[in-house]
This record gives sequence, structure tokens and C-alpha cells, in this order.
Amino acid sequence: MDSKSKINIVVIAKANSDKDAAFYELLLKHDSFMRSKAYVYMVSSVDDFANLLGNVRIDFSFILFIHKGNRASNPSSDGNSIVKSLKKLLYYDKLAYYMLSRDAVGQDIDAMDFLDEEYKYDQFILNNVGALLEIEEKDAGINKIEHFDFAILTALDKDENDVFRANLQEESQTIIDLQTVKGAFKKHSSFNDYKDNFIVAKQQEMGMVDAAFSSSKLVHNYKLDYLIMSGVCGGRKSKVKMFDIIIPKKVYDFSFGSLEDGKFLQRDLDAKIDDKLISYLNTTERIKKIKAGMLALVDTLNNTWEPYVRNVEIHFDVMACGPWVVKTEDFLETLSQEKNNLIRGLEMESYSIGRAYELFQDNNLKTLVVKSVMDYTDTKKGDEFNGVPVNKLAGYMSYLCVRAIMPMLIEYRDQFHKQK
Repeated sequence: MDSKSKINIVVIAKANSDKDAAFYELLLKHDSFMRSKAYVYMVSSVDDFANLLGNVRIDFSFILFIHKGNRASNPSSDGNSIVKSLKKLLYYDKLAYYMLSRDAVGQDIDAMDFLDEEYKYDQFILNNVGALLEIEEKDAGINKIEHFDFAILTALDKDENDVFRANLQEESQTIIDLQTVKGAFKKHSSFNDYKDNFIVAKQQEMGMVDAAFSSSKLVHNYKLDYLIMSGVCGGRKSKVKMFDIIIPKKVYDFSFGSLEDGKFLQRDLDAKIDDKLISYLNTTERIKKIKAGMLALVDTLNNTWEPYVRNVEIHFDVMACGPWVVKTEDFLETLSQEKNNLIRGLEMESYSIGRAYELFQDNNLKTLVVKSVMDYTDTKKGDEFNGVPVNKLAGYMSYLCVRAIMPMLIEYRDQFHKQK
């Protein structure tokens, strides 16, 4: 094994206890020693493991670990259950795997060793997908890509991604990797919800670079109808209120340009969202329907936020996008006036989502950005607004809007296909 190249590691782990989850979060955080040497894929069942193998390239090679889940009351119950399910796979006899535990006994692999910077992975046997599934290069077309109507992408974990994950049915959630889960929304009695499984993903870092990478990864790994960016943004104080929703029809990269004689000259660089989709959503009737859906979805734990949801406005306008957080008086106001006075918000990712729509036309991918105003890009940024936690409510507001829009997007897609 080439020690200079990263390997692939697949871990089947139910991680039922809080201690298990906390341990793996520590082990697999982006700056861990393990992540510096390996791409790590965590799945919670053998079905999801088999599905993973069906969605990767046939030259994908990996080390397989099974988390034993030792409990004082029922030692290695998880590991035994996982192995029992593995034995049902047609390729089980060709599969090399290793039992993993924090309380290793016998031939178990001690998971605590993974925290060691000098730990060597070349002691383990690699599995190869092509060999396991007996797929030749010429037959690779049978390695089908899973289809989802939606993938939701967020730049941040806290307050943006976690609100989606908290509202997925626990039994439907499947961890695909450290950044990605799939699942279905918890059932809601007063809203005609989107009911199927969908993807929820998060970037490793904020910004356009990670947004571009994450978007490309999602489009490569899945057949998607919609890629939606959910999250928070800065707003133009003269045009929007705190917690309003901005759904851009165009995104302007204000950092693009040239440096001439020591002076930065901005150049126009725009990315469009599907005009027909925006026109479909941006009607009085549908905006009213989206807002009614958002109100219906407010849960009892957050009902003190209902007045903000009731007062929200949805703006279909232009978003500015750049590589830095802005805390400068009048910056956004001046920028907008220089761009035909149309900009309503500013953030750091949406240009990549607009470009994904433009670049993946062959995939029939449609993209949407749904962001809630959390500040006015000035020096008065704060953690609270009238006693309300700003980031948390803004992230929640975006989640409500995305969830309320999803059934409408299915209607649009079905109408679009009929017209074609």
C-alpha cells in the first residue's frame, strides 16, 4: 500500500449510545490523524453498506471495520448482529473485515489506536468492489446510482444542518459518511409533507470552494432532481427584515476581477438559477402557500418564534456572494447600488450552487438557494436579536421554508416532465 496516498475505510457502526457517537465524532473530525490518512465512510447497517458498494466505482478498494458495540449487559451484540447480516451477502466469503472496539479483546482492533499519529493501516487486507461484485470494466454500467428527488446542502453544521437532522425520523436515518445522511422527515399532522427519503449534507468548511466541491460530489454520487442550499445570510437593511427569506434568481460574485496598478477592478460574474422555476415559485398564491406551510411546521418547542415566522417575507431577488464575512457599514448598500440596485443579501456559497445548475444541465439538475437574514453585514452583528438567538432562528427559518417548498418543487418537476 502506498503510504503517501489516502486509503478508503468503511465502518459499519450502529453507534447506539451517546458515548459511541461522541467517540466517533472525535475520531473522525476533519483534522484527526485518521482522516489525514483515510477517507472514512460510516454506515449504520449492512443494507447501507451494500448500497454504498453499489454506488462507487468498481476500482474502489477499502478496509472494512465492524464496530462490536460492547455493552456490559450484552457484550458484542452489535457486532454479532452485523456479521449475521453480512453472511447473507453473496460475496461474504470474499469479504475481509475486522472487529473494532474501544474495549478490544483477543483479535479485536482497538479503536483507541486510531488516535495515534503513527498508526499503520497497511496491516489490513483491502477489499475491491469489482472483485467482490464480480464486475468487469465493460459491465460497470450495472453499478447503478441511487436516485433522490432532493439533496439539501448546508455550509454549517450547527444551526443549519442539525435542524434538518433533528427533524428526520430516527428509524429512517442512515449515515452515509461524516458529511452526509439520508432519511425522511418526521410525520407532521397538519402539513402535506414530502414523504420520501432525501439527502442532507454539510460542507467541511464555509465558502464557495467547499460548496463547489460538495455540490459536485453530490451530483457525482447520486442522481438528483434538486440540489438546495439552505442556511443564513446577511441582508440589505433598506430592503429586508431580520429573518426574511432570500431566494436568489441570480447570484453575483463580487470578488471576481483584476488587480491593475494596485487597484482592484470588479468584473461582472453572475450565475443564474432556473428562470422558469423561480417564476413558478414567485407568485402571490404560491408565496402565500409557502408561508402557510412554514407556520404549520412550527413545532411546539419553538412556538415562541411563531410571530417571526408569521411576519416573514420571501424575496426573489439577487444575492451577492464572496469569500469573506462582511462587517462593514454600508458595504452591501453601496455594492447593490453599483449593480442596478437589485441585491438583497450577501453570503459565501450560493454562487457555486448557481454554477452547479449551469454546469450540470445534462443531468437535468435544478438548484435553489434558500437563506434567512441573520444580520445586516455591519458592525452591529450579535448573537441575539430582541432576546432571540439569531443564528438558530435564521437557520430554523430557512429549514421551514425549504421543507414547505419541497412538495411544490415536486409539482413543478412533474409538470415540467409532462411539457417535455
